[in-house]
Amino acid sequence: MIARCAGSAVVLALAAQASAQWWWPPTGGLSVQPECRDPSSTITLGIGGLWPDNCVPNGVSVSRSGLEVDIVTVREPPPGGCLTVISNWSLSPMVTGLPAGTYSVFVTHQVSGQTIHPRTQVGTFQVVASCGGCYANCDGSMTPPVLNVMDFVCFLNRFAAGESYANCDGSTTPPALNISDFVCFLNAFAAGCS
Repeated sequence: MIARCAGSAVVLALAAQASAQWWWPPTGGLSVQPECRDPSSTITLGIGGLWPDNCVPNGVSVSRSGLEVDIVTVREPPPGGCLTVISNWSLSPMVTGLPAGTYSVFVTHQVSGQTIHPRTQVGTFQVVASCGGCYANCDGSMTPPVLNVMDFVCFLNRFAAGESYANCDGSTTPPALNISDFVCFLNAFAAGCS
């Protein structure tokens, strides 16, 4: 705060940088799923929190350079006006094919290609060489019970996305993803993880 006296008037000037605003970096922090991540994993990076108005970030892109993952949140189209009301927001970009290593995650916020909130580190996560050989543990969780309903949800999502992971029976005859993969997954789930 800078105070200046001009005759009998006192003029107060507040200097605040965008990076010091209470809503940036994202107040909800960073969440990373699945718990166990290896180079074959599809990794979801959840960011979000509270925003000072209803013009919350509504788009996201993600890129990687070395061991740094950059998330750019955007507000498109630019709002004509925003209501001053604290709003919840969240975005969940995904990355795949990351080699083993410890990654730093950074976020930047842009509107119409202009950086509004500068690049800020929000966390780190690790990718290991292998999460082990339990196929039925689709979400890579390590908290007991390791096999649970989230593994079914994970399998269904990967099947719907057409990922090669969902080809449980390893078939090559089109369609490679079929009912046999569901039966295979159910059998793997029933066999459990040891």
